[in-house]
Amino acid sequence: MPFAEKKRRTYENAVKPLRKSRIYAPFRSIGHVSNAVPFDIEARGTHFLVTTSVGNTFQTYDCEKLNLLFVGKQLDKEITCLKSFKDFMLVAAGSKIFAYKRGKIIWDIDVEQEHGTVTHLDAFGEWIIACTSSRHVYVWKHASKYSVPELHTTFLPNTNADITSLLHPSTYLNKILLGFSDGALQIWNLRVSKRVHEFQEFFGDGITSLTQAPVLDVLAVGTISGRIVIFNLKNGSILMEFKQDGQVLSCSFRTDGTPILASSNPIGDLSFWDLSKRRIQNVTYNAHFGSLPKIQFLNGQPILVTAGPDNSLKEWIFDSMDGAPRILRSRNGHYEPPSFVKFYGKSVHFLISAATDRSLRAVSLYQDSQSTELSQGSVISKAKKLNVRPEELKLPEITALSSSNTREKYWDNVLTAHKNDSSARTWNWKSKTLGQHVLPTSDGTSVRSVCVSCCGNFGLIGSSKGVVDVYNMQSGIKRKSFGQSSLSGKPVTAVMLDNVNRILVTASLDGILKFWDFNKGNLIDSLDVGSSITHAIYQHSSDLVAVACDDFGIRIVDVQTRKIVRELWGHSNRLTSFDFSDTGRWLVTASLDGTIRTWDLPTGHLIDSISTPSVCTSLTFAPTGDYLATTHVDQVGISLWTNLSMFKHVSTKALRLDDVVEVSAPSVSGEKGISVVEAALNVESNAEDEEDISYRTMDQLDPNLQTLSKLPRTQWQTLINLEAIKARNAPKEVPKVPEKAPFFLPSLKDQSEATVPKQPIATEISKPTAVASIKVSGTEFSTLLHGNDDDAFFEYLKSLGPAKIDLEIRSLDAYPPYEEFILFINIMTRRLSKRRDFELVQACMSVFTKSHEDVLLMHDTPEDTVPVFESLKAWESVHKEENQRLLDLVGYCSGILSFMRT
Repeated sequence: MPFAEKKRRTYENAVKPLRKSRIYAPFRSIGHVSNAVPFDIEARGTHFLVTTSVGNTFQTYDCEKLNLLFVGKQLDKEITCLKSFKDFMLVAAGSKIFAYKRGKIIWDIDVEQEHGTVTHLDAFGEWIIACTSSRHVYVWKHASKYSVPELHTTFLPNTNADITSLLHPSTYLNKILLGFSDGALQIWNLRVSKRVHEFQEFFGDGITSLTQAPVLDVLAVGTISGRIVIFNLKNGSILMEFKQDGQVLSCSFRTDGTPILASSNPIGDLSFWDLSKRRIQNVTYNAHFGSLPKIQFLNGQPILVTAGPDNSLKEWIFDSMDGAPRILRSRNGHYEPPSFVKFYGKSVHFLISAATDRSLRAVSLYQDSQSTELSQGSVISKAKKLNVRPEELKLPEITALSSSNTREKYWDNVLTAHKNDSSARTWNWKSKTLGQHVLPTSDGTSVRSVCVSCCGNFGLIGSSKGVVDVYNMQSGIKRKSFGQSSLSGKPVTAVMLDNVNRILVTASLDGILKFWDFNKGNLIDSLDVGSSITHAIYQHSSDLVAVACDDFGIRIVDVQTRKIVRELWGHSNRLTSFDFSDTGRWLVTASLDGTIRTWDLPTGHLIDSISTPSVCTSLTFAPTGDYLATTHVDQVGISLWTNLSMFKHVSTKALRLDDVVEVSAPSVSGEKGISVVEAALNVESNAEDEEDISYRTMDQLDPNLQTLSKLPRTQWQTLINLEAIKARNAPKEVPKVPEKAPFFLPSLKDQSEATVPKQPIATEISKPTAVASIKVSGTEFSTLLHGNDDDAFFEYLKSLGPAKIDLEIRSLDAYPPYEEFILFINIMTRRLSKRRDFELVQACMSVFTKSHEDVLLMHDTPEDTVPVFESLKAWESVHKEENQRLLDLVGYCSGILSFMRT
C-alpha cells in the first residue's frame, strides 16, 4: 500500500507515558432515568418523592412536576434495591446497605460476603430487614437516627426455595412476610427470630409480589403464573382471585376511595381490576417498552407511578369516564444505547441523539425537564388500533443526521436517513415533531448520507448508487441532482457543502472524494484517497475535510487546493466517529479498538489518547469548546467530558501510539468528575507538561535570519527623534513673573531671601570638564561597554528608556584617544554582523553619529582619529553588506507577490 510507510511513523521526541488525560476529565453522564430496580416513593406531608435507581447511584424526583432534586453519591457496585426509612434513603449495593440523607452517605451496614448480595430490603419502626441471594435474613435495630444500626439477629428459613418478596403487614407488630419461589408464604417474628406461621396450600405457584391493601389483614399476592390472589392474612382465606396474561411483577391498590387494583406484567402492560365487581376494568397495553418491576399509587390520589428498565418514569392519572388512565407527566430517555449524538446549533444547550430504539431525542444539558423525544405522530393510538407494539410503527433506525438552526423558526431544519429506507425525513426542531416532507432518492435506492446547508434552505441526500439529490427544505421540492452522468455505483457515504453554497463535496466507498460546483452542477475535481471512505466531515472555518477510511487511517483534505495535507495513523480497528474541535485545530477520533484519540492538525501529532471501559460509538465536540460528548455500546446515557484546555495550557508534544490512558466513564452523579468551574479553578498539570510550559523562545532561530530586539516600535523611533520631540514639547512662551503681592503680605521671594542663606557662586566649568567629572565614578553603561559580554551590554541597553540611552551615548568619553568611541562602534558592528537587534543597533548608531560628528571633525591631529575612522569603515562595510542582502530578499519577495497578483 502507498501509505504503509506512514503507518509505521514514530516520534523520536515523544514524551513519557501519561498517568491521566491531558485534555479530558469525566464530568457526568446524562439521559438516565430508571432501570430494572424497583423504585421507592416517600411521603413528605402532602408531597411525594420518587427515587429511582440508575446503575451505581440513584435519582430523586419531585412527584408534583417530576423535577430532578438530587443525585446520590456513586457506589462501587450496582444498586439492587431501595427503601425510604425515616429521614434516610436505604440503598443496597452488593453486600452493603448505605444510608443516604440529601444525597450524602451517613452510615452503612453490611452482610457477610459469603451470604451473597442483598436482594430485598424493608424497614419499619426500629427494624431494618435485608434478604440475601443465599436466603439469609438479616435484622438490624436502629435505636436513634444519629446512631448506626446494630445487628439484632440473622436467620435462615428452613426451605430450599428462594426468597422472592418481602413485606411488613400493617399493624402486625415486629412481623414480616416472606414469599418464596415454591409458593410458600411465611410469617416471622423479628424480635424472637421465629417463624409464626406458614401458608403453603393457597398459592401453588411461585410468589412474585406481596402488596398491602388499604384494608387491614388483606394483601394481594401475585404469582408467576399470572394469578392475583386477594388474601386475608388473619383467617387464612382467599377473598377473590384474578388472572392476567404473564407473570405478576407488581400490584398496587388505589387509596382514594375507588376499589381498583393495578397489576403489571413482563411485557409492559398495565391491568386494572374492579374489586367491587370482581372483574377486569381496563388494560393499558405497552405502557412501557419492557417489563414493569414496580407500580404504585400515590396515597390518597388517583395517580399511578410506573418505572421500568426502558429508562422512563411515568405518572398516570385516572380522570376519564371509562376509567382508563392517561399519561399525566413523564421523564424518559433512550432505552437502548444511542448510536449518534451531535450538539445542536452554536450553543451547548441541546444535544440531538438517535438510538437503535428508533427514537430521536433532544437532550438538555441545562435542565433535565427540557429533554424530550421528537414526536413521530400518533404512534401509540395507531398501535392500539392495530394491536401492535408502538416501536413497530416508528421510523427505522436513524443512520445519518444533519441540522441547521438558521431557519428553525420558519420551516423544518433537521434531516435524517433511516436504515434500508429510500427516503429521508425532515423534522421540525421548534415544535419537536416529525416534519411534513419525505425526500426520496431519484434512483430508488436507500439513503446513505444527508446534509442540510448552512443557510437552512437546502437538504441533500446521498444514495446507495452514487447519486446526490438536492431538495428545498421549505417546500420539499427537488431542485437538482449530482452524479447521474458519472455513476460510480458505490454508496455516497458523506455529503458536505461549504458555507456559501459554492462547493459540494461527496465521498463514496470507492475511495474517491469529488468536488462539485453547486450552482452549475458540474464536476470540478476528484481525489482518490487510496481506500474506501466510510465517513467524512467538513470543518467550515478552515475548509478542511476529514476522511475516515477502511485502512483505519484518517486523511485531512484541503478543499481549496484539493490535496491531502495530513494523514493520521494510530487506530488498530475501524473508526466509529470523529469530529473537529471548535477551533478546527484538533481532530478527535473514536475507534472499535476502544480508544479516543486527539490529533493536533498543524503538527500532525497525537496529543491525547484515552481508553474507555466500553467502545465509543459516536462523539461530538461542543461549538463553544467546553465539552466532549460521547456515546458507548452498553450505556443508555450520554457521557460528558470537560475540556481542560479551556482553562490551562495543554502540551502538544507528540505521544507514542501505544501510550493510552485508561479512564473511567463519567458517572450519573458526576462523582470524581470535574465540572467547568472546577476545571477553571484547578490549574494542576501533568508533570511531563511542565517542561513544555516553561519553554522559552530562542534568541535567534537561525544565524542567517535577521532578528529584531523585540522592543516596542515607539521606543527606538523616539530615540531617533528625541531632539525633535523635545523641541516640540518646549514651552512657546517665557514663564511670566508672578505679580507682586500687597505690601502687607510678604512674598515667597522675600521669605526665601530671609530664611535661606545665600550660597557662594560656583565657578562656571566647561562642558567637557562636566562630562569628565561624571565619568570619574563610572556608570553601568560604561562598565559593560569596557567588558567583553556583548549580550549583557545589549540586555542592559534594552532595559533603558530612550532618554537614558541618548544621555549615555552623548556621555561617551570625547577626549583622545577616543577609546569609548571605538568600543561603542565595534560592539555595534559585531552585533550587526550577527544579525541581531537590527533596529536597535541602527537607532543607536544614528544617535552616535549625530551627537559626536562635530567632536570627531574639530581635531587638528589626524593620528588621534585614525583608529576611530578604521572602526567606522568596518561598520560601513558590514552595514552596506547587510542592507544589500535585505534589499535583495525584499525585492525578490515583492516580485513574486506582484507576479502572483497578476
